[in-house]
Amino acid sequence: MCKTRRIQATILIMSTLVLLISLTGCDLTSNTMSYSIVSFDGNGAESGSSPGTIIQDSNLEITLPTTYGSFYREGNYISGWNTKADGSGTAYKKGETVELTGTSLTLFAQWTHVIDQIQALLRHMLILKDNGDLFAGGSSRSYQLGFYSDYHNSTDPLLIMTDVKSVSSNDNFTLVLKNDGSLFASGTNTYGAFGDGTTTYRRFFTRITDIDNIESVYSSTYGTMIKKKDDTLWAAGKNNVGQLGIGALASTSSFVELPNMTDVSSISMSDTHTVVVKNDGTLWVTGSDSNGQLGLENSSENKTSFVQVPGVTGVASVVTSTNNTLILKTDGTVWATGQNSQGSLGFENQASSNTFQQVSGISDAISLTTNSNYSMIITGDGQLWVSGNNQNGQFGDETFTNSTTFKQTGITDVLSVSAGSTGAAIVKEDGSLWVTGSAFSKYFNSGQEPGDLVNSKPIQISLSSLRMFL
Repeated sequence: MCKTRRIQATILIMSTLVLLISLTGCDLTSNTMSYSIVSFDGNGAESGSSPGTIIQDSNLEITLPTTYGSFYREGNYISGWNTKADGSGTAYKKGETVELTGTSLTLFAQWTHVIDQIQALLRHMLILKDNGDLFAGGSSRSYQLGFYSDYHNSTDPLLIMTDVKSVSSNDNFTLVLKNDGSLFASGTNTYGAFGDGTTTYRRFFTRITDIDNIESVYSSTYGTMIKKKDDTLWAAGKNNVGQLGIGALASTSSFVELPNMTDVSSISMSDTHTVVVKNDGTLWVTGSDSNGQLGLENSSENKTSFVQVPGVTGVASVVTSTNNTLILKTDGTVWATGQNSQGSLGFENQASSNTFQQVSGISDAISLTTNSNYSMIITGDGQLWVSGNNQNGQFGDETFTNSTTFKQTGITDVLSVSAGSTGAAIVKEDGSLWVTGSAFSKYFNSGQEPGDLVNSKPIQISLSSLRMFL
């Protein structure tokens, strides 16, 4: 009886060992384990947790979790996994299949900035996310945010459109170009800037069907310019000083093709003039030159068609406001022309100019933005430089002191910036959003008191309310 029980016990132990070997993948001949552990690293996440750890037979494929867990980093979202922290390894998306080839595998979260484009205006701000979601906050007194009737103001960022490629907004209306090439408009249409043959305003976003094949869209307060995919330029709206470049002074409520304007790389419109950069680095201008904003030296006459600015070459990009123009050259230098009464051009003597003059002290600029009374420059090291009027603290240097030359603000790691009339919006390299000056903070839940509307130092705006749409 005892011998029989010992035999049964031995059989039971051997069966248990076989079962354990089967479950763990233990190889009796090599005495090694052949299973894999897949773990997930937040790679700089500020909070949250991974979707879990996977233990799997190394000879099998696994399907990654269908979520990225709850990892969170302000101003960013997870766009995928990678076998290297810096993204140089093999990339995977959630739910994809991974073939296991080793005993362990760590996948690192790959972070992408939430903000793809930002525009700051007088009383409203637009944020375009990397995934095509367009958010808006602030005043919509002209229905420029597409809000109807009672919803004139938004203190929370509202999702107003999806699948958006780019947006161009001003204090009167907003134009939205979607990824499928369709164009939508909302706001006032006093001079026919929507190009639909009417001057009818829109209280909500309405598709403009009178033009197609759109590559990019630009606007001023009363005009619109469109670059088509066939490389032609078209314009509509107010044209009292030739700012549309259509060859006449008459305004138009229908899109008109601009003669001899192809091979265009960059466009900037103001209420008085339009400036175009061509792919060969030449500069072309049209409209009013009453304050020297066209840079044509002794010509104060309006131009009704685009003309080339003599002697100006190597231009990479351009920004304009009503009475001035700044250009960024490919060598990193900045040049300016026009009215400089408030120091927005950065000329030390505060003198205006009717030809393009180099801005001193800047040699490695990568981006520009300007408004009627101040300008901002980002240099290659991420520094933010400013010049002009600072009465609302829009410089973000913790003062209200104006400057007639460009100076550093102390704000670093800047990726992009948009200068509104009395305040600026700044996106840093880590994807975070900051505002300076007046009013913007109340539009995006900065946590400030309602009466605290002027900021002479940068205030970070939480993007957590946008997370639900990631």
